[in-house]
Amino acid sequence: RSIVLDRNVSRSPASETSVIWWTPYGSRWTVRSTVQPVAPLPAIADELITVAEVQRHIKGASSPEDEDIPRWIRAARGVVERATGLVLIPQTFDLFLDVFGAYAGWLDLPHGPITSVTEIVSIAEDGTTETEIDTTTYWLDGFTRPARLGFSTVPSWTGVRPRDPIRRPYVAGYAEPELVPAELVQAMLLVVADFAAHRGDEREPVEGTLPMNVAGLLSPFTMPGVV
Repeated sequence: RSIVLDRNVSRSPASETSVIWWTPYGSRWTVRSTVQPVAPLPAIADELITVAEVQRHIKGASSPEDEDIPRWIRAARGVVERATGLVLIPQTFDLFLDVFGAYAGWLDLPHGPITSVTEIVSIAEDGTTETEIDTTTYWLDGFTRPARLGFSTVPSWTGVRPRDPIRRPYVAGYAEPELVPAELVQAMLLVVADFAAHRGDEREPVEGTLPMNVAGLLSPFTMPGVV
């Protein structure tokens, strides 16, 4: 199952979910994992659309000082990222894993594109001592859907803590704004317009639904299991 990550709610910095471990023999295990952002959330200046673009797009938008628009832009990116499993702006995360599979194989990763894996470490029972796993025993396939990490050998479990004993920092997201598909940027604008159109509404949100025009733009980028 692919994973839905909320990377934009700073009040909930960690997301517990599960990932899939595949073996060369076709079997699979579900591995409990936790994803933790380790870098500040992107500044509004780094977002893919600007306040001025939103104001041109939305009829009746208020002045450039409108404090709602930056929040809508961030929220719209979150909607698109959750719907597609793609990270639109480079961000750094820690992925904590409970266990690996019993055999060498591949670990499906929560989202993409993933541009780098800085290291993989095992965490000792004291919770502070970290041992780096040999970089020659794994490799990154960061631009497949889903992205995956391949292992030629399984790390040792001797002396590691019982929960989240493996930490894997990585960077995910499109390296340059020009690389982000135009459909995803347009979807962000449409989501912001939807926020503006229903500003102040007391309607109850419907889980897993998107405006029809947004869903159409995102459909080529979604994967099974992503809401």
